[in-house]
Amino acid sequence: MSVPPLRFNVLGPLEVWHGDALVPIPAGRARVLLATLLLGANQPVSADALVERLWQDGAPNPDRAKATLQMVVRRLR
Repeated sequence: MSVPPLRFNVLGPLEVWHGDALVPIPAGRARVLLATLLLGANQPVSADALVERLWQDGAPNPDRAKATLQMVVRRLR
């Protein structure tokens, strides 16, 4: 049994396809996280760089920024 391929569209609307099915992407920071990771595919991205991208005006609570980032990652998964 083969697994349907995943396809990501980043030009135009951000979309994820699993075979012929469009996969819903959570709104907000999860979309920004996914787009950031896709645009830097096959390259490591540090947690600090992700925090900076997700909260461009500064994280609301810098002491909790990485924990909040982990919650965004879980939501995206």
